[in-house]
Amino acid sequence: LTAFFVQYNSPTFTYNPNAPPTTEFARLVRHSQWGTDPHPPTYYEAHERFSRAMGLTFRDFYGSDIHDINAWQALCLALGVVDPVPDTLRECKRIVKSTHVNLVDLIETRRTGELVRIFESQAALRNYTRRHKKIFPKESAKESGVLKYLLRRIF
Repeated sequence: LTAFFVQYNSPTFTYNPNAPPTTEFARLVRHSQWGTDPHPPTYYEAHERFSRAMGLTFRDFYGSDIHDINAWQALCLALGVVDPVPDTLRECKRIVKSTHVNLVDLIETRRTGELVRIFESQAALRNYTRRHKKIFPKESAKESGVLKYLLRRIF
């Protein structure tokens, strides 16, 4: 993510790595005046690169190989919903698939060391995600192996 944002650093825009990535992207959109419909081509190019950066960040943190027990265990550990972390792919997948978590928050908490918020239902996650505008790019999530098991219908 840092590599994505620093390419836009200027005297009037400086990336804040402590802010949520989606907040920083929205700030970049406002700063670059890309926010009006129809969006200019530069917005779509930046959004595509931002989406890729989000997916790569997730893969760097949690892995992407759906056959790698270490990736699943890292994800289970990050979710913090079981102790001890399961030692089988099947059990790890079951836990991940049944957990409702905001994907932007999952990346954020990895950077901050805080516990990620787990939602009781998909509806609660949907409401939170929309209210706080913490939308993980669906295209990146679908391509990211284990991440796609956390995808939920938000819109």
